[in-house]
Amino acid sequence: LKGVALAWSIILSSFWTLDLILGFWTGYRCKKDCLVMDFKKIAWRYMQTTFLANLIVVVTDITSIALEISSASQDDKTSSTAVAVKVARFIKVNRLLRLWSLFKTGRVALL
Repeated sequence: LKGVALAWSIILSSFWTLDLILGFWTGYRCKKDCLVMDFKKIAWRYMQTTFLANLIVVVTDITSIALEISSASQDDKTSSTAVAVKVARFIKVNRLLRLWSLFKTGRVALL
């Protein structure tokens, strides 16, 4: 990645990192349709539901950016770093699909 593509990768990685953190403060509706805003309950539910998936996405994204930056000077396309970068790019597709579904369902407001 170079230039604009690298900048966008960093911006998106920052977004997902912030999303990971804000998940601990995002309330939810209980089974009785009451709004739960207690930090401990929110954190516990988040850890049991989507935290691990979000963490994997963020770690993968940051790792892929680091690998791409470190491998920018290498020309060997068969190196293990190049393979790792390709795998990380594939995993990023899942993140983009998730963002698209959030926009479609209205869970994220369009500016």
